[in-house]
Amino acid sequence: RISFTAQAALYEECPLKYKLSRVYRFAPVRGMALLYGTLVHETIEDIHRAVLSGQKERLTPANVYAWLMADYQALSKAENTWLSKDELDKAFQEVLGYISYRRGDWSMIREAEYPLELVKDEYILNGTIDLLQSGGGKVDIIDFKTGRKPDRKSPLFARYESQLQIYAYLVEEKLKVPVGQLLLYFTGETEEPLLAVEGNPAKVEERMKAFDHTARCILAEDFNHRKKKVNGCLPESCRFCEWKEYCERNGE
Repeated sequence: RISFTAQAALYEECPLKYKLSRVYRFAPVRGMALLYGTLVHETIEDIHRAVLSGQKERLTPANVYAWLMADYQALSKAENTWLSKDELDKAFQEVLGYISYRRGDWSMIREAEYPLELVKDEYILNGTIDLLQSGGGKVDIIDFKTGRKPDRKSPLFARYESQLQIYAYLVEEKLKVPVGQLLLYFTGETEEPLLAVEGNPAKVEERMKAFDHTARCILAEDFNHRKKKVNGCLPESCRFCEWKEYCERNGE
């Protein structure tokens, strides 16, 4: 099984990082930023779970705060990492901001944390979609991200775009329903949190060809090549990589 977020995106960022993390199972240092993002994501998942079970009346600030703190206790214990009170308050406000954005209308929500799996010739492609919602006879895909919107020309946006295009392929191939909008929801944005991603069939097909190539490299255990320098400089992800002491490119 090969997933985009856990495997393909990591390999495309750096094959060595993939090898150390996924093959040798070396545990990465999980900092506060990752804990914060997971906490917000899991609390939003609690909200969707309540909505889909017909319990919208439970979406009170008191209940949401209780869910957030329960998630935080479990996550901080598992990761041995903690957030400050200010960070917890910020996470709570971002989650409440999502509820406010909905304005009480949850009618379009179809599925949340929806797992999909598709058998390909050489591998099994899988992924979990944050939110599926109905929209104009089609299904919209929404993925939640903490923080602010990235520049559309940034590597981070390219990775987000790829993720949603893979999800679009999974939905259309597995569920046999047309995909409408591909949307990113940024919890750190207070004005307009949604950012649309290009999802026309040609773009999705192009991304799947690239994914097939990545999958074949992973299956062939091709971990030797590195990301190319840009204007003579290492990519930012290399300069701040937690594995840089084990990479022959360290110090270049």
